[in-house]
Amino acid sequence: MLENQSIVSYCLELLEPISAKKQFNSAIEQHHNLAQIVELTTIDMDDPIERIHFVLDFFYTQSIFGTPTSLNKPQDYDLVSALNTHTASSPVLAIILADLFTAARLEAHAIIARHKVLVRIELEDNQFVFIEASAGVSLEWDEVKQYLNIKDKKQHQIELPDEQTIGMLLLSMYKTALMDKALFAKALEVVDLIISFEPENPYERRDRGFVLQQLNCDSHAVADYKYFIEQCPADPLAPMIKMQLDDINNNICSIH
Repeated sequence: MLENQSIVSYCLELLEPISAKKQFNSAIEQHHNLAQIVELTTIDMDDPIERIHFVLDFFYTQSIFGTPTSLNKPQDYDLVSALNTHTASSPVLAIILADLFTAARLEAHAIIARHKVLVRIELEDNQFVFIEASAGVSLEWDEVKQYLNIKDKKQHQIELPDEQTIGMLLLSMYKTALMDKALFAKALEVVDLIISFEPENPYERRDRGFVLQQLNCDSHAVADYKYFIEQCPADPLAPMIKMQLDDINNNICSIH
């Protein structure tokens, strides 16, 4: 990630190789326009609370960002689609919202736990505001701990993920949604992209093996399945994957 590059810009850069050019360019323009409006409108606002209220109103009321009426459509996890349609899953909304808070000169970060994402805004004197992105509501600390399933940490001790962690999480959620809808060709593009950054991730290798098998590319799935079994022999899915691998090998031998 380049210095001063925003988290949305970084994630868009990740998605460029697997996105349609017209939609991608439109998303770039949308992101630029949104950030510019926030930056210029809040430039004379000294009170950080005023800036927080402006960004929330601009995002949810003026720009009408929100979650879809029916969940688990693959496009709901696609940042390019989110910027063009203003509709997305809560984690994707959180990434965009954190980016706009940053444009308003606020110290804002997306925080992640168990595939749940909140926006944390740091104020002075170790004061924090936590925003749940699906509705744009602030959460009390006890609600944050319950939402993220954290017990023994204080507000300033929450780990802030780096840009690659956030980017890989968004790609992984997008991949899973594509697999759930049996859109395996697109899922292969996404999981290949993830593995280009995390070649030793056994779970992504397992998923790529499954996707390849669904695309009738059994021989290409062998290496990924073998890697998963070697790296995660105690995983509950390992025996089933081994059976699939044995079946593939038997089929390959029968063909030859």
